[in-house]
Amino acid sequence: FSDISNVKIAQEKFVSEHELLRAVIDILPAFIYAKDRAGRFILANQVVAGFMGVSNPDDLLGKTDFDFYPYKYAIKYYIDDQEVVVSSRPKLNIIESCNTEEVGDPMWLSTTKVPFRNQEGEIIGLVGSGIDVTQQKLNNDKLVELEEIVKNSPSCGFLIRSTRQWDVQFCSETVNLFGYVEQDFQK
Repeated sequence: FSDISNVKIAQEKFVSEHELLRAVIDILPAFIYAKDRAGRFILANQVVAGFMGVSNPDDLLGKTDFDFYPYKYAIKYYIDDQEVVVSSRPKLNIIESCNTEEVGDPMWLSTTKVPFRNQEGEIIGLVGSGIDVTQQKLNNDKLVELEEIVKNSPSCGFLIRSTRQWDVQFCSETVNLFGYVEQDFQK
């Protein structure tokens, strides 16, 4: 006879930690996933599953982007993942489009991908996350567009941030019509 109580305690701790990890990644409002070196999903949260069109994250396991996207997009995502796996360099906070016209409206993510290593330090895949920044991207694009309109307008325009100093955030080039340069208004 042998005492297996320590083994049983370790197994219960492993199961408990696994369930906790699963709960944490599923409540996060971000795309969370891990892939092996071949690009097969080994972990995904509910956000990724929903985006990929499956009801359960386990339905993604063993599948690749090629199972969900047209080839021209899947190969782009695969190459991007392989850059991380082969170079062992992470990609941090990259703003990228994550879907296609065929899939739906444009969506932009702030994506981070890092190499995933085993206990020996060998890269066995990657871990990724993405946060939806679509609205910020659209707002920023509109701001740039409006700044261009103001810059090219015959009117004099500027944007002031409402602080105690009333800092000027943006100033059109037309202030030179009045003998000023943009830098005269910006600190």
